[in-house]
Amino acid sequence: MLASPIPPSLPGPSRSSLDDLESLSERSPSPSSHPLDLSSLPIELISRILHLLLLSYPARTAPRALLPLLLVSRTIYNIALSTPSLWTSLRLTDTGITPRLQLQLERSGALPLDIEITVRCRSHKSLPCKAGISALMDSLASLRPSMSRWESLDLNLSSCWLAQEALATCGTALFSLSKLTVRTGHSDSGDYATPLPSVLLHMPKLREINFQWYNFRWVQSCTLPSVRALRLSSYYMDDPGLATELLEMLRALPELERLEMDTVAERWVPRLSQPPAFEPVELPRLRSLKMRDCGQDKVLVLLRDIRCPNVQCLEMDMLGHISPLLEVLAGEEHMWERLEEVKVVACEFTAANMMLWLRRMPALRKLEIRDCSQMNKAVSDLVWLAEGCARVSLNDLVELTVLEGRQFCTLHLPSLSINLQ
Repeated sequence: MLASPIPPSLPGPSRSSLDDLESLSERSPSPSSHPLDLSSLPIELISRILHLLLLSYPARTAPRALLPLLLVSRTIYNIALSTPSLWTSLRLTDTGITPRLQLQLERSGALPLDIEITVRCRSHKSLPCKAGISALMDSLASLRPSMSRWESLDLNLSSCWLAQEALATCGTALFSLSKLTVRTGHSDSGDYATPLPSVLLHMPKLREINFQWYNFRWVQSCTLPSVRALRLSSYYMDDPGLATELLEMLRALPELERLEMDTVAERWVPRLSQPPAFEPVELPRLRSLKMRDCGQDKVLVLLRDIRCPNVQCLEMDMLGHISPLLEVLAGEEHMWERLEEVKVVACEFTAANMMLWLRRMPALRKLEIRDCSQMNKAVSDLVWLAEGCARVSLNDLVELTVLEGRQFCTLHLPSLSINLQ
């Protein structure tokens, strides 16, 4: 978030580096006709204020936002340079560990670190070059003494192979890591897949996993009890066997609370007209489930075999024709007693199938339907079916929001858990 300053003795501000505080050391605080007297304020209080201000801005714009404040007073300026919590976010590129980054690392003291590593080949954006690979490995070797302090790691690399090499190089040193994000180029989809969970087993405190364009195979049975959130984005399922592996991955996360799948690519070959049934995956602590642009066949396979009786929020977005899925979800093997919010976006369904599922939700209080094909007819039928319920009190009403473009309306339906006549 804030890179290290260079010594104040060096003249001339560098305005090309406003994503860090290096320019602070090149400029003295401006004289003021009304100088601030901060002598009565504890240093700890000023440090805390600066830290809270830093957290109130997005990571990449925070230094720019704080610069005017830090240039007002020499006291604030000096306190900022000696406050470790302002120096705990490091961004590395293929330039490697620079003296400024090394100084920033020293200024962070013993606090947990947020690390972001980006390596791209200048001549080809989607493939790693030798210089980039060498810089990455040299940087990891230099940073190894600090890895025990890494709290989050964001790898923005050009291939799955390079991500695997980076994580393997870190080895067992990431035992304090709580958040792992891996973004890779999609050029090696189908050509190389990272074997998991071997590298994850060295992260006993890992709570959040975020994979984007990261091709992997789940090749080992295990349990990762610390993980609470999983997000898979742009994940290729190149063959039907990956469905089994993905379910095994979910089975390894018994304490999972949030699951999000975004764009599971349409390369499932061969297409499964009757997907095989798998052993159900129990996720008793799951509270939030979001599926977006995953293809109706893959979603049917995944949701059919997941049991999440305590989920409270469910979102389905761009899943195609979901009536067969709704029939499966309405089955007796699925429980929705705690589901309070349902959002359906850009999907096709019939009112009868939707109502069949909604009737299994006694706690439902908010239903949002947005930009669905033949939405007017489906919603009209849904309202007509709901009006067949017995009259109930206001506390038993369900808020139904219907959106199409910028047009929306809000209706209140009787509790859909009541048996329809």
